[in-house]
Amino acid sequence: MRQQSPEQMTMIDGHAVNERFRLITHQHYADRIAADPGIVNAANDLVSSRLADGSITLADRMWGVLLTMSVDEIRSAMLKDDPDGRLLRSGSPFSELLGEQDQGARSRLWNRARAELAASRT
Repeated sequence: MRQQSPEQMTMIDGHAVNERFRLITHQHYADRIAADPGIVNAANDLVSSRLADGSITLADRMWGVLLTMSVDEIRSAMLKDDPDGRLLRSGSPFSELLGEQDQGARSRLWNRARAELAASRT
């Protein structure tokens, strides 16, 4: 893989980096869900609480339906590279439940997303 200069890397669209970052993090979440399907119950509780307090979003409505499905179906839907997959990742209860709190780790994942996009453009 050819190294990109910092100038070339800054030319990558921030929105695209954010989308890749969400995909990378959701790949980790999918692995955690496979190892501990009980996490789905916590996600369902979170979405249900949003419904109860009236703060539900379109993504929450989609998650509300999806969280009644099998773990394999949930994992598949959250990793799809299509508009629904991107919407699900943008409002994911798993980000709140499992999201990386350490800023250094988040920065490393963001840099990984940026590097992956840069590599895909060469």
